[in-house]
Formats: sequence, structure tokens, C-alpha cells
Amino acid sequence: MKVVKKLSENFNSRWNTPLGNYACAMPPVAAVMMTKIHDFRSTVKKDQAAGLLLLTKSRRLQEYYCKRHSCTRLVKMGDNILVGFNSAEQAVDCALSIERSARKMFGHQLCIGIHLGVVRYVDGDLFGGPVNIAQDILNAASPGEVLLSEAAAKSINSINYILKTNGTAGPMAVPVFKVKSKSSKEVKIWNYHHSDILADDQSDLKDAI
Repeated sequence: MKVVKKLSENFNSRWNTPLGNYACAMPPVAAVMMTKIHDFRSTVKKDQAAGLLLLTKSRRLQEYYCKRHSCTRLVKMGDNILVGFNSAEQAVDCALSIERSARKMFGHQLCIGIHLGVVRYVDGDLFGGPVNIAQDILNAASPGEVLLSEAAAKSINSINYILKTNGTAGPMAVPVFKVKSKSSKEVKIWNYHHSDILADDQSDLKDAI
């Protein structure tokens, strides 16, 4: 009994750590969203200053929307961003808002992949199989596309979205779906100007995430 109790204590202490909203006895299920700027390397190669400016604008735009869709984690990795959400629907709404807004405001397109699964939060980062699968889905996305895994697609309310099968992604051949918002469901786009995203004194953007 003492051995079993000790193992249980070790397991719980492993997960009951100060991880924001995720101090729990079991690793949480989360929606994982990954984004990248289409053709970013070519942009930087042609004009480094323009590429870095695009990266700055894209990061601030994504941070702005992720905060408003209640993300739980955000990790920047070059032109990629990894984000955690409590639900797939939050992730999808955020992704659709980001993609549409980036296209309209800056004229650049993003590729976005979303998966749902059990993740680990360690020191503000996300780990686990779902992160790798989200990366595979991201790599399968064409410019301007938001792709979901089957797990994520099944967990959202299909009444609000248009889902279309889009083949498979990655070595595990994960079935993926292209998602769009129906006209009956508003894609939230906040009105702010280019200067708001670039200005350092905009606290609303500086404090995002």
C-alpha cells in the first residue's frame, strides 16, 4: 500500500505544478493550433527589412486575436506560432479571424493547422503528440487554408461551419478537413488600423498574451 501511495503522489506532483489554468491531476485535452506565413523565406530573401516587418505585423495580429479567443498558451517560433486553447471551437474561430484579417489588412496569407488531444504544459510551452500532428496538418495546408484533424472537426458544432474533406496529412495519414465559417456565424474581426499593430504605445496590443 505504501508503494502504491508513493507512486500516486509522484504522479500527481508531476502534473500538479504551477501551470496557469492547468494545475490538474491529469494532462489536459487541448486544441493545438499552428500557423505559418506563406512563402515567408522567399519574402525575407528578396527583402529582409520587408520580411521582418511582415513578421512583426503578423505576430502582433495573431497575438491580438488569440488573446480575445481565450488562448491558454502562445509560443513563437520564427514565422510559426503554436497556440493552445481549451476547445477546438475557440481555435477554429480564432484561426478564421486571423486568416481573414491578415489577408484583408496586410495582403499576406497564412497556413493554419488544428488538432485536438492530450498535451503537456511545461514552462509555458506545449508538448505531446498533438503538437506533432498539428505540425503535419499545418504542412498540408495551402495558403489561406485552415485545416482540422478529424478529432477537432468532430468536437465543433458543424451547424456553424462548412467542413470539407481534404485528404490526409503526415506519415500517420491523419484525415483532415478544410473549414470555413457559414454566413450565419460571424467571424469576429476587430477594427483597428495598421498603426495600432505597429505602435509600441498601444497597450491593448502590447499586453496581448
